[in-house]
Amino acid sequence: MAFPILQFGTSRFLQAHFDLFVDQGYAEGPGKGKIAVVQTTSSPDSARRVAFFDTGQPYTVRVRGLDGEKLVDQEVSVASIGRGVDANANWAEVERLFVDEARWIVSNTGDRGYELDEADASDVGVPRAFPAKLAKLLHGRFRAGRPPPTLFPCELIEDNGDKLRALVLQVARQWRLGVDFERWLAEDCLWINSLVDRIVSEPLEPAGAVAEPYALWAVENRPGLVMPCLHPDIFVTDDLARYVRLKLFILNLGHTWLAQGWAARGADPKALTRELLADSAIVRSGLSTALSHCQTLRLFHRVSPADCLLMGPRLPGRMARSGDLQRGELVDVGVDGRGEAAQQPGPVAGRDVAPAFLGPCGPLDRGVGLARVGAGDLGHRLLGGRIDHGVCGHGGHSRSKQRRSSQSVTAAS
Repeated sequence: MAFPILQFGTSRFLQAHFDLFVDQGYAEGPGKGKIAVVQTTSSPDSARRVAFFDTGQPYTVRVRGLDGEKLVDQEVSVASIGRGVDANANWAEVERLFVDEARWIVSNTGDRGYELDEADASDVGVPRAFPAKLAKLLHGRFRAGRPPPTLFPCELIEDNGDKLRALVLQVARQWRLGVDFERWLAEDCLWINSLVDRIVSEPLEPAGAVAEPYALWAVENRPGLVMPCLHPDIFVTDDLARYVRLKLFILNLGHTWLAQGWAARGADPKALTRELLADSAIVRSGLSTALSHCQTLRLFHRVSPADCLLMGPRLPGRMARSGDLQRGELVDVGVDGRGEAAQQPGPVAGRDVAPAFLGPCGPLDRGVGLARVGAGDLGHRLLGGRIDHGVCGHGGHSRSKQRRSSQSVTAAS
């Protein structure tokens, strides 16, 4: 079995997102190759998952929530993973897969995955930091005369591909691996910026997860880009910043509002999102009003009316009545500054959100409020369901047609 995709990270998010996409749309066709998953930490949970992945058995993703007005509750079998390797225990096999087999590199290493470790060195065992691991592996590939790979960082960091490339280059310079290698890293390898989104609320054992129907992988187009898979929830775009604006400026707005109120009321660690949304005083006094007025959007000069239109069919809000299907604790939102709340720009990033809402300049749509725009993006472990209705008076659009028209790169052949 060939392993053209090497994935760093064992998270339930990747299992219900990228790994599922590959299972449903691997570009070279079913049975032509699988994913090898690399464990980069010492987590016992990750070790259990990697041991299961190494058996090559399929796992289950349970999709629960609202897709438009339709209630979804189904199990999907995912068989795209065929290997599991612990980098700390079997670095030689990771090197072999990276140098000899991998064409695409995918990662989701968590909030601290891009941090460097001063103890790492080119001649001292297995590097601890992920960028240093990549530098060592890429150097081995370069020395072997292998083609440059395409790298897809999926960490929730803006311009994640550019930032990871800069860190790997920094390591290469510190280790004095040579200007030819540095040039190969910077100019020949493809470092792809992307934005991922899907609420994956809980794990299944020994692998798998519970996820909402809505999913997004927005990928920035680059010359020479070849995607490992094609899927209705993948968008290859020349304007990734637009998708970032929609997620941070619009969807995450409700997330921030609710998290701030939760913190102000004592930050009960057992509070559920659905309970907060069921409180009519909270919804009517602030959240629904904030989300239903154009003034909120006009605060952010880069959000255009066209962005509002795009939001409806492509990045819809999550409906409050899905809260009974996706269990979400407010403590999971990330109000400590390490979760999605940390990505809020401008006035929304501050503790005092209320002054941002300066009054209405007309509704987004007739009666659009919490029920249509939703509660915003309440984090990766919170509400489920999506809305296929258009915004600003437009009805539903053909999602598959829009996705096809947005993809301008080729699949693997």
